Amino acid sequence: MTCPRSGCTTTPSPGTSRRSCGYCGSCGSAGARPSPKNTGRPAGGSWGHRDFSLLLCSLLRATGTPARLRCGFATYLADGWYEDHWVTEYLAPDGVRRLADAQIHSGYDVPFDPMDVPRDAFLVAGDVWQACRRGRVDPETCGLSSVEKLRGLWFVHGNVLRDLAALNGVELLPWDGWEPWLRMGTPLTEDALAAADAVAAARSPDDRQRLFADPRLTVPAEITSYTPYLGDRRVTLPVR
Repeated sequence: MTCPRSGCTTTPSPGTSRRSCGYCGSCGSAGARPSPKNTGRPAGGSWGHRDFSLLLCSLLRATGTPARLRCGFATYLADGWYEDHWVTEYLAPDGVRRLADAQIHSGYDVPFDPMDVPRDAFLVAGDVWQACRRGRVDPETCGLSSVEKLRGLWFVHGNVLRDLAALNGVELLPWDGWEPWLRMGTPLTEDALAAADAVAAARSPDDRQRLFADPRLTVPAEITSYTPYLGDRRVTLPVR
Protein backbone atom coordinates (compact mmCIF):
# COMPACT_ATOMS: atom_id res chain seq x y z
CA MET A 1 0.00 0.00 0.00
CA THR A 2 1.14 3.56 -0.62
CA CYS A 3 1.55 6.08 2.15
CA PRO A 4 0.18 9.48 1.02
CA ARG A 5 2.63 11.36 3.23
CA SER A 6 5.82 9.57 2.17
CA GLY A 7 4.76 8.27 -1.24
CA CYS A 8 6.35 4.89 -0.54
CA THR A 9 4.91 1.38 -0.59
CA THR A 10 5.39 -0.73 2.52
CA THR A 11 4.49 -3.94 4.27
CA PRO A 12 3.05 -3.17 7.70
CA SER A 13 4.68 -4.48 10.85
CA PRO A 14 2.59 -6.81 13.04
CA GLY A 15 1.01 -5.16 16.02
CA THR A 16 0.86 -1.69 14.53
CA SER A 17 -2.26 0.25 15.41
CA ARG A 18 -3.97 3.39 14.18
CA ARG A 19 -3.07 5.07 17.42
CA SER A 20 0.61 4.28 17.50
CA CYS A 21 1.69 4.23 13.86
CA GLY A 22 0.78 6.88 11.40
CA TYR A 23 3.56 6.54 8.89
CA CYS A 24 4.96 3.59 7.08
CA GLY A 25 8.01 1.68 8.24
CA SER A 26 10.42 3.29 5.81
CA CYS A 27 9.46 6.86 6.62
CA GLY A 28 9.25 6.58 10.40
CA SER A 29 6.24 6.17 12.65
CA ALA A 30 4.60 8.42 15.14
CA GLY A 31 6.32 6.28 17.77
CA ALA A 32 9.80 6.41 16.21
CA ARG A 33 10.66 10.05 15.96
CA PRO A 34 14.14 11.55 15.65
CA SER A 35 16.18 11.54 18.85
CA PRO A 36 15.94 14.78 20.83
CA LYS A 37 18.97 17.00 20.96
CA ASN A 38 21.83 15.90 23.20
CA THR A 39 20.22 12.70 24.48
CA GLY A 40 20.55 9.83 21.99
CA ARG A 41 17.27 8.42 23.35
CA PRO A 42 14.52 7.63 20.84
CA ALA A 43 11.65 10.01 21.39
CA GLY A 44 8.33 8.70 22.55
CA GLY A 45 8.60 4.91 22.68
CA SER A 46 5.48 3.42 21.17
CA TRP A 47 3.50 6.62 21.65
CA GLY A 48 3.50 9.62 19.38
CA HIS A 49 3.69 13.29 20.28
CA ARG A 50 -0.02 13.79 19.65
CA ASP A 51 -0.87 10.91 22.02
CA PHE A 52 1.06 12.53 24.88
CA SER A 53 -0.53 15.89 24.16
CA LEU A 54 -4.05 14.46 23.94
CA LEU A 55 -3.65 12.59 27.23
CA LEU A 56 -2.41 15.71 29.00
CA CYS A 57 -5.23 17.72 27.45
CA SER A 58 -7.78 15.19 28.75
CA LEU A 59 -6.28 15.21 32.25
CA LEU A 60 -6.29 19.00 32.39
CA ARG A 61 -9.89 19.16 31.23
CA ALA A 62 -10.83 16.61 33.91
CA THR A 63 -9.52 19.04 36.54
CA GLY A 64 -11.59 21.87 35.09
CA THR A 65 -8.62 23.50 33.36
CA PRO A 66 -9.43 24.75 29.85
CA ALA A 67 -7.08 22.97 27.43
CA ARG A 68 -6.81 22.14 23.75
CA LEU A 69 -4.39 20.60 21.27
CA ARG A 70 -2.20 22.73 19.02
CA CYS A 71 -0.58 21.54 15.83
CA GLY A 72 2.64 23.12 14.65
CA PHE A 73 6.40 22.78 14.67
CA ALA A 74 9.05 22.37 17.36
CA THR A 75 12.53 23.86 17.05
CA TYR A 76 14.00 21.77 19.89
CA LEU A 77 13.77 18.24 18.43
CA ALA A 78 16.24 18.54 15.57
CA ASP A 79 18.91 21.17 15.01
CA GLY A 80 17.99 23.68 12.34
CA TRP A 81 14.50 22.21 11.87
CA TYR A 82 10.89 23.08 12.39
CA GLU A 83 9.84 19.55 13.30
CA ASP A 84 6.22 18.42 12.90
CA HIS A 85 4.79 18.32 16.43
CA TRP A 86 1.70 18.63 18.63
CA VAL A 87 1.48 20.16 22.11
CA THR A 88 -1.19 21.06 24.64
CA GLU A 89 -2.30 24.66 25.18
CA TYR A 90 -3.90 25.31 28.57
CA LEU A 91 -5.15 28.21 30.65
CA ALA A 92 -2.77 28.70 33.58
CA PRO A 93 -3.98 30.00 36.97
CA ASP A 94 -2.60 33.44 36.11
CA GLY A 95 -4.99 33.62 33.14
CA VAL A 96 -2.26 33.19 30.51
CA ARG A 97 -2.52 30.49 27.84
CA ARG A 98 0.63 28.39 28.01
CA LEU A 99 2.03 25.57 25.90
CA ALA A 100 2.95 22.20 27.44
CA ASP A 101 4.87 19.36 25.81
CA ALA A 102 4.15 16.20 27.79
CA GLN A 103 6.40 14.09 25.58
CA ILE A 104 9.57 15.85 26.70
CA HIS A 105 8.73 15.94 30.41
CA SER A 106 11.27 13.21 31.21
CA GLY A 107 14.58 12.31 29.60
CA TYR A 108 14.89 15.31 27.31
CA ASP A 109 17.51 18.02 27.57
CA VAL A 110 15.63 21.25 26.88
CA PRO A 111 16.35 24.68 28.37
CA PHE A 112 12.79 25.36 29.49
CA ASP A 113 9.96 24.01 31.62
CA PRO A 114 7.96 21.49 29.52
CA MET A 115 4.81 22.94 31.10
CA ASP A 116 5.72 26.40 29.79
CA VAL A 117 7.20 25.95 26.32
CA PRO A 118 8.31 29.29 24.83
CA ARG A 119 6.33 30.27 21.76
CA ASP A 120 9.53 30.74 19.80
CA ALA A 121 10.46 27.12 20.63
CA PHE A 122 7.14 25.64 19.55
CA LEU A 123 5.39 27.63 16.84
CA VAL A 124 1.78 26.98 15.96
CA ALA A 125 1.28 26.11 12.32
CA GLY A 126 -0.12 29.50 11.34
CA ASP A 127 2.96 31.31 12.61
CA VAL A 128 5.28 29.03 10.64
CA TRP A 129 3.08 29.48 7.58
CA GLN A 130 3.39 33.25 7.80
CA ALA A 131 7.15 33.02 8.31
CA CYS A 132 7.46 30.83 5.22
CA ARG A 133 5.28 33.11 3.13
CA ARG A 134 7.34 36.15 4.17
CA GLY A 135 10.64 34.45 3.38
CA ARG A 136 11.86 34.23 6.97
CA VAL A 137 11.74 30.42 7.13
CA ASP A 138 12.67 27.93 4.41
CA PRO A 139 9.69 25.59 3.93
CA GLU A 140 12.11 22.76 3.16
CA THR A 141 13.14 22.84 6.83
CA CYS A 142 9.54 22.29 7.96
CA GLY A 143 8.18 18.78 8.41
CA LEU A 144 9.99 15.59 9.32
CA SER A 145 13.76 16.04 9.33
CA SER A 146 14.27 12.30 8.88
CA VAL A 147 12.03 11.96 5.82
CA GLU A 148 12.90 13.92 2.71
CA LYS A 149 9.44 13.62 1.18
CA LEU A 150 7.66 14.90 4.28
CA ARG A 151 8.56 18.57 4.27
CA GLY A 152 7.78 21.75 2.41
CA LEU A 153 5.08 24.39 2.15
CA TRP A 154 2.40 21.78 1.38
CA PHE A 155 3.24 20.12 4.72
CA VAL A 156 2.94 23.41 6.60
CA HIS A 157 -0.37 24.03 4.83
CA GLY A 158 -1.70 20.71 6.10
CA ASN A 159 -0.78 21.56 9.67
CA VAL A 160 -2.50 24.95 9.33
CA LEU A 161 -5.74 23.10 8.56
CA ARG A 162 -5.21 20.58 11.36
CA ASP A 163 -4.58 23.34 13.89
CA LEU A 164 -7.72 25.17 12.77
CA ALA A 165 -9.67 21.95 13.26
CA ALA A 166 -8.20 21.45 16.75
CA LEU A 167 -9.15 25.01 17.71
CA ASN A 168 -12.70 24.15 16.68
CA GLY A 169 -12.84 20.95 18.70
CA VAL A 170 -11.96 18.43 15.97
CA GLU A 171 -8.75 16.73 17.11
CA LEU A 172 -7.49 14.83 14.10
CA LEU A 173 -4.79 12.21 13.92
CA PRO A 174 -1.66 13.44 12.13
CA TRP A 175 -2.30 11.04 9.26
CA ASP A 176 -5.99 11.83 8.76
CA GLY A 177 -6.77 13.62 5.52
CA TRP A 178 -9.34 14.48 2.92
CA GLU A 179 -9.47 15.76 -0.61
CA PRO A 180 -8.24 17.92 -2.12
CA TRP A 181 -5.76 19.66 0.15
CA LEU A 182 -4.56 17.07 2.67
CA ARG A 183 -2.63 14.76 0.36
CA MET A 184 1.14 14.49 0.18
CA GLY A 185 2.74 17.06 -2.07
CA THR A 186 -0.55 18.46 -3.33
CA PRO A 187 0.21 21.57 -5.43
CA LEU A 188 -1.01 24.66 -3.63
CA THR A 189 -3.33 26.75 -5.76
CA GLU A 190 -3.80 30.49 -5.30
CA ASP A 191 -7.07 29.64 -3.58
CA ALA A 192 -5.31 27.32 -1.14
CA LEU A 193 -2.62 29.87 -0.43
CA ALA A 194 -5.14 32.65 0.22
CA ALA A 195 -7.24 30.42 2.47
CA ALA A 196 -4.24 29.44 4.58
CA ASP A 197 -3.17 33.09 4.76
CA ALA A 198 -6.57 33.93 6.21
CA VAL A 199 -6.37 31.11 8.77
CA ALA A 200 -2.87 32.11 9.83
CA ALA A 201 -3.95 35.72 10.29
CA ALA A 202 -7.04 34.88 12.38
CA ARG A 203 -6.66 35.67 16.06
CA SER A 204 -10.15 35.68 17.57
CA PRO A 205 -12.36 32.65 18.26
CA ASP A 206 -15.09 34.23 16.12
CA ASP A 207 -12.73 34.51 13.14
CA ARG A 208 -11.61 30.92 13.53
CA GLN A 209 -15.18 29.66 13.77
CA ARG A 210 -16.12 31.63 10.68
CA LEU A 211 -13.20 30.22 8.73
CA PHE A 212 -13.92 26.68 9.91
CA ALA A 213 -17.43 27.01 8.52
CA ASP A 214 -15.91 27.50 5.06
CA PRO A 215 -16.38 24.21 3.16
CA ARG A 216 -12.80 24.46 1.89
CA LEU A 217 -11.40 24.54 5.42
CA THR A 218 -13.73 22.48 7.56
CA VAL A 219 -13.28 18.78 8.27
CA PRO A 220 -15.84 16.80 6.27
CA ALA A 221 -18.08 14.20 7.87
CA GLU A 222 -16.05 11.44 6.23
CA ILE A 223 -12.26 11.47 6.11
CA THR A 224 -9.54 8.99 5.17
CA SER A 225 -7.14 7.58 7.75
CA TYR A 226 -3.94 6.57 5.97
CA THR A 227 -2.61 3.76 8.17
CA PRO A 228 -0.30 1.14 6.64
CA TYR A 229 -1.31 -1.72 8.96
CA LEU A 230 -5.05 -1.29 8.54
CA GLY A 231 -4.88 0.21 5.06
CA ASP A 232 -6.51 3.40 3.89
CA ARG A 233 -9.75 3.57 5.85
CA ARG A 234 -12.75 5.76 5.43
CA VAL A 235 -13.76 7.14 8.82
CA THR A 236 -17.11 8.75 9.61
CA LEU A 237 -16.72 11.34 12.32
CA PRO A 238 -19.32 11.90 15.06
CA VAL A 239 -21.88 14.57 14.33
CA ARG A 240 -20.69 17.87 15.78
